[in-house]
Amino acid sequence: MKSPWPLAIIVIVAAASAVLITFPAEADGGDSETDIFTIEGVEYEVLFDHYVAVSLVDLNLEGHLNIPNTVEYEGTTYTVTTIGTLAIPMGSKLTSVTIPANVTKIESGAIVGGELESIEVDYENPIYESVDGVLYANGGTTLVSSPAKKTSVAVSTKVTEIEQRAFYSGSLESIWIYGNVSIIQSETFANCRHLREFNMTMDGVNTMPSSVLIIEDSAFSNCESLQNISLNNVRTIGMYAFSNTGLETINITEAVVNVADGAFIGCQNLRYFESENEFYPAEEGVLYEKRSILSLKCYPAGKTDESLTIPAEADTISPWAFSGCSHLKNVKILDQAEVSYAAFSECSSLEYVYMWDGVLYIDAMAFSGCSALKGFQANGLVGMGMLAFSETGLESVVFPATLRVVMDAVFMGCINMVSAEFGENLEYLGGYAFYHTQLSEVTITSDKVELAPGCMNVGGYDTPKAHTTLTIQKGVEVPVDIANEDTELVIIRIGDRPYPVENLPVVGLCIAILVGIIYYFRRVRT
Repeated sequence: MKSPWPLAIIVIVAAASAVLITFPAEADGGDSETDIFTIEGVEYEVLFDHYVAVSLVDLNLEGHLNIPNTVEYEGTTYTVTTIGTLAIPMGSKLTSVTIPANVTKIESGAIVGGELESIEVDYENPIYESVDGVLYANGGTTLVSSPAKKTSVAVSTKVTEIEQRAFYSGSLESIWIYGNVSIIQSETFANCRHLREFNMTMDGVNTMPSSVLIIEDSAFSNCESLQNISLNNVRTIGMYAFSNTGLETINITEAVVNVADGAFIGCQNLRYFESENEFYPAEEGVLYEKRSILSLKCYPAGKTDESLTIPAEADTISPWAFSGCSHLKNVKILDQAEVSYAAFSECSSLEYVYMWDGVLYIDAMAFSGCSALKGFQANGLVGMGMLAFSETGLESVVFPATLRVVMDAVFMGCINMVSAEFGENLEYLGGYAFYHTQLSEVTITSDKVELAPGCMNVGGYDTPKAHTTLTIQKGVEVPVDIANEDTELVIIRIGDRPYPVENLPVVGLCIAILVGIIYYFRRVRT
């Protein structure tokens, strides 16, 4: 056994170092007691020396807030230089705020107050300014933040950058961008549920400015009133860029070189894709990606077909490709080796999936939330990822003999599930595989399976105590913590003799006694 002294010495040295590092901070007013302090409903965080950031404004403050240039706390004067992220959050009741002259940094999403009508700036501030209540920086070339209550904004020709979350969760209904903006940054218009006019033309078509080349992640997420948009010269569309929007159709132009996974997830009104792009062709309204292989990129969530056969030519199914589809009931997957991450998640009407022998792996959350799913067939299946069938309508499942790996929580929340049967090649059954189900029977014929701790945790959450029977081979090792206190587990071993060899002497003695009794009564009768 190694001596514990080297570890103890390291701990002592580290603690001493921490003390030496901490003491100078105390001298500058930055110790643990003054790192954060509150004055008149405004929380300040000490950055270094005597500089502080506004970290949070009390949600009960109403009306106008004039952020001071300096604040005094316990005899020390601090200069306010920064407005931190979510300093004025959605629940704020403030209607206006004034940024002081000394503030030189306003972090992304710092001012998103739900009742804000105007953001003003001290005229002596060298970086920030206010135009019509909208916050700008760098001589008016950067639009930093628009008040949440503002419904219409015209972005001037001077603007070359719109910062992240600039319009986040606002009441914006219409916007015209006249500047040379090349990037719509992540979450810039996210949760603008009333946005319906975006550089709208006279014929009612929303058009991306010709200067915009990149639309970053979640840029228009949850803009549910946005029904159409022309991409114009856009080259890159980020993850969730148009998720949960009101788009009905979308044309992938020739300029597009990259569409991220999940870019159009949850667009319930989207019925078909059009495409002029060789890398992203559209067939029967379905978007594909054609590189070295052909991938099914996105199936429109609003497409009304109830059945679909995925062609063998499509080598892969992209993550979230079908997520949120509300009409599909039956799907045949012909020759794809893998069903990707969350590919069919939240397909509320999906009832049955047939997978050809070539489907080897079902990735994490692939069918999660498919509440109507009653069955699937996958004769060549080898593995299933975490939560692959969680919260589905599965009741009884017999898995193919090819199945080797079942990862954690695969069937978690399948409240109708009563039985599962695994074949002789199963090598691993993950923890919480059947948690929060009605499972009563599990049969595993494999003699080489590893059972993860908690793999038979069936009861719990809001389900009654479970009574479950696990039938396994005699030699399989069962962990002590295979089930929790909410599961009454009975284990039956395949191959166990009803009367084990070690009990034969007792059985023999019982037989001898019985024979003796019979012999005695016969003698008495004669």
